[in-house]
Amino acid sequence: LFRSPNKSLILDFPSKEIVPDKFINAFILGWFEGDGNIYYYKKQNRWRIQLVGTKEFLEGLQSTVQITGGWSQRHPERENNNWNFTIDIQAEIIKFLEFIYLDGPFYLERKRRQALKCIEDLKKRGG
Repeated sequence: LFRSPNKSLILDFPSKEIVPDKFINAFILGWFEGDGNIYYYKKQNRWRIQLVGTKEFLEGLQSTVQITGGWSQRHPERENNNWNFTIDIQAEIIKFLEFIYLDGPFYLERKRRQALKCIEDLKKRGG
């Protein structure tokens, strides 16, 4: 599934035959730790998640996790299929991060710490 260079430019979201429902959160977590970011903007006092991939991959992810966000094409002058999907609605951020990190036994510790910090902060605010 992932033995290809430039996956962010070509990868489609996998079917349920390839990644069954019981593994989808672990799949998305692994993908997120490579092609996703959690940001805190001090000036705006807001958290934001940015996801990078093909439009088809991100649409599949959006449909699977049932999240809303904003779209922008990365480097449109290159005429490639590389997109950003940005989640900045605070409740949607919590939903996404809990979906991928809640039951996962394997993760990048640095990113998980940032995710837990984000969730805790947003819940304190009434997320």
